[in-house]
Amino acid sequence: MVPLCYESRVCVIRKRENRENGGTRIVAAIWTISDDGELRCQQKLPDSTETVPYCSFFEPEKVAIPPTVGEILLRFHAQTWGDPEQKDVRTKWINYVFDSEKSATEFQSAVFGRQLLGSFRTNKTTVLHEGFKGAFAFEEQFANIEVLRLWEDDGVNTPGGSGGVMALLHMSSSFGQGWAKWWMNSSRQQVRVKDEHNKFAKLKGIDIRVLRPPEVKSRPTNGVRSSSNFSDSASLRVSDVKVKKGPERNVTGVRIEFKTEEERARFVETVKRVQERVLPLPDI
Repeated sequence: MVPLCYESRVCVIRKRENRENGGTRIVAAIWTISDDGELRCQQKLPDSTETVPYCSFFEPEKVAIPPTVGEILLRFHAQTWGDPEQKDVRTKWINYVFDSEKSATEFQSAVFGRQLLGSFRTNKTTVLHEGFKGAFAFEEQFANIEVLRLWEDDGVNTPGGSGGVMALLHMSSSFGQGWAKWWMNSSRQQVRVKDEHNKFAKLKGIDIRVLRPPEVKSRPTNGVRSSSNFSDSASLRVSDVKVKKGPERNVTGVRIEFKTEEERARFVETVKRVQERVLPLPDI
């Protein structure tokens, strides 16, 4: 990682812009302004997809912003407003390291557009299977070492979701694709939390639709493939590769192993407090 600057202010700016064909849109950008005033760097956030910040498992002061599509564009502006831009730099990852965990929490809330209520380190999350059959089912790992976060929605990003508290956890790449999210205080989907011994807790009543990773099958073949687009043909050794869309499934319960007993107790306490107010929340 190449340092951009050290002492600076980081601001998340949101503004409403008019569309060419009518209507408006909300655009957001992260500005990094060094204390000496020499560096003014702008990172625009995509307006078509949500930007989910990553928080570090080992350093709570560190927050990473990965690209949603392609690469991240960092635009370096001149010190004087209106002067030509200095340069553009493209990267696939950027870390913001703050002076405190509180500042990192506020930054995540500003980027994701929801209030971060708590971050809880987890060692492993597995799928719960209901009934007698579940006692003998093979243990499926839902997530690896991850940070489980609870966010309070304001109803802007999720219409009708004002006051809803959403859980967010990144799934293991071998189990599913992307982020798992579910409401913790929905009257339409009541989630039950069971505090277990040591570092474990069970969540039941969730409803997560998971798109499993696609299956890739290859079949080696030998022979000559020719095409009219080429002036000559060659004998090639190739493989027929077929990608089959992964099946969908619903996960209704998980067993979470937290990093420490204190972290588990803090999570259970937060969930119980959140569930004192249940709301008819929309699907997410």
